[in-house]
Amino acid sequence: MASFICSKCKLPISLSQDLSNPSKTALDLLRNAATTPHLPPTRKAYPAAREAYLRDALADSTGTVMDPAPREDQRETVANTVPGINVQESYIMLGDEQLAGSSPPHGAMSQALEQQRKLFDLLSKNSDVDHPLCSECTDLLIQNMNKKMTELERDRKTYISYLHKVKDGLPSAEEHELAEADLDDLKHQEKAALEDLRVAERERADVLAELAQLEKDSAALDEEERQFWQDRNTFAAEIAAFEQECDSINLRYDHDVKQLERLQKTNVYHDAFHIDHDGNFGTINGLRLGRLPNRPVSWDEINAAWGLTLLLLQTMAEKMDYTFVGYKLHPMGSTSKIDKLDPVTGGGEKVTTLELFGTTDINPLKLFQTNSFDRAVVAFLDCLRQLGGCAEAKDPTVVMPYKIVKDKIGEVCVRTSFNQDEAWTRALKFCLTNCKWILAVVQNSSRLQAASEANKALRT
Repeated sequence: MASFICSKCKLPISLSQDLSNPSKTALDLLRNAATTPHLPPTRKAYPAAREAYLRDALADSTGTVMDPAPREDQRETVANTVPGINVQESYIMLGDEQLAGSSPPHGAMSQALEQQRKLFDLLSKNSDVDHPLCSECTDLLIQNMNKKMTELERDRKTYISYLHKVKDGLPSAEEHELAEADLDDLKHQEKAALEDLRVAERERADVLAELAQLEKDSAALDEEERQFWQDRNTFAAEIAAFEQECDSINLRYDHDVKQLERLQKTNVYHDAFHIDHDGNFGTINGLRLGRLPNRPVSWDEINAAWGLTLLLLQTMAEKMDYTFVGYKLHPMGSTSKIDKLDPVTGGGEKVTTLELFGTTDINPLKLFQTNSFDRAVVAFLDCLRQLGGCAEAKDPTVVMPYKIVKDKIGEVCVRTSFNQDEAWTRALKFCLTNCKWILAVVQNSSRLQAASEANKALRT
């Protein structure tokens, strides 16, 4: 009847008769095999450096380092196969309770099973395989062990072959010296290379410092370029604004030039003092100066015309920067006056006021030459003569159309006393004609002065 199972396939097994009742001698042999005598380490046939070299070579060739030292189980096998070692002399002391069992006897069957169990425990302890095993599992185990034995034998041959190659490849003394020389040369080269490396490192540090400085300079140049473009844009904007202002100034200048030309063509004196004629009458601003029997003119109109004529004479004198000799004009409209200045002995002047206006209370035609109005007209005629002479002096090409001699102009007397209205009216018309010629000289002088000032302004 089966009492045990296989430790591999877990099937029940039947034990052999020899194992059912093992003898004491068999148990002693198993106990003795449990302990292996400590063998002294055998001296290797090659130095430790060669073994390290072998390990490095195997690692480079296969990637796996094979331990040439035999395993413990191989040592046991070798110890059992080496002559001179008696396995019988190895033993383990067992007590009586281990031989006979620790439990009290329960019969012959129980004692036999206990002995068989102890036998399998000893077998399992002394090997890498758990016992008991069936015959099939035992055959498989033997096959695996044979396969491992074959692999170990092949490895052994490989190690032996490589060992022979290593022994054959040992360098000679000459080769050793050459290797030492090469090593010294390589050391010198290494030293020189290290020195070159240090020099290169210093140069690299200098280059990095220079590069940092260049980057700083580049940043400064970038900032300078940015500032340049900003200034350039600002300057361009200023130029554009200046061009716009210049265009505006040119437009204003063109407008002002045209305005100046228009103003130069405009006769201010002609607008303020428009001298013309109305038949036999000379007129100033439409006011008739004189009277005719068939065309009577009121004294109010005549006086107003005299006031404008005296104002024109005063204005032209101021424009020509001329001061009348012996007279001072007072243009006051219809009641204008002329002061006659006569020098007196001992210094000073005698002022006689002459009224350049007439009234309806008296008849001017019936007055004597000492009449104030006639004297004022003669004084006006003398002032006209002086201003005409000044105009001829400024422009030699100008000649007054009517010559003035004392109280006559164009040989016609300007007095009202003992004179006919037609002659008096014609004499006053001649006076206005001479005033118009003098006014032309004043206007020409004003245009020349304005042109000179304009050219001077353009030059500045």
